[in-house]
Amino acid sequence: MKHLFTLAAAGAALAIAAPASATTSINFETTPSGASTTAGSAVGSTYSSLGINFTGASFVQCGGGCPAPAYGMFIAGANFTSPITATLTTLADAFSFANVSSSSGTANAYGATGNLLQSINFSDFPSTYSFAVTGIKSVTFSGPQYGVDNFSFNATAAVPEPATWALMILGMSAVGFAMRRRKNVNMTVRFA
Repeated sequence: MKHLFTLAAAGAALAIAAPASATTSINFETTPSGASTTAGSAVGSTYSSLGINFTGASFVQCGGGCPAPAYGMFIAGANFTSPITATLTTLADAFSFANVSSSSGTANAYGATGNLLQSINFSDFPSTYSFAVTGIKSVTFSGPQYGVDNFSFNATAAVPEPATWALMILGMSAVGFAMRRRKNVNMTVRFA
């Protein structure tokens, strides 16, 4: 019985723990390993270890009109007009980005089935834009002349929530306790 109470207390602690998601931020100055990024090179799967891949995006050296640092790096499509897509490996419950100077365009957030969740027109600098939807699988950027920087997103981890773990632990503990406490019953069968 003492072990059951200990497991119940551990389960309660798990139930009130933080959910299984974390905020990821990308400023495009460095790769996840800390190496400097190179202007003109494709972004592609550079940030795949952070849960995001890019199609059509290239690194661009800022001429002084970036959010921070002013002469840092940002990303854009070819000739600053071609669309780029940022695809998340899991769904995101939040996604924000900043635009660069003299930049305007549209950002579209899509769900897991490719359905449009929200569209944002961006043009003011410096500004940070955030999608007010959940379940984001990909974001596309396009415009007459645009560049985007400073991505931040909350990707939902593909593991059970702490409350789910707590319920599983409690359930298995109860089954184990019941099996241990079960008494053997002798049965005699007689045939007439």
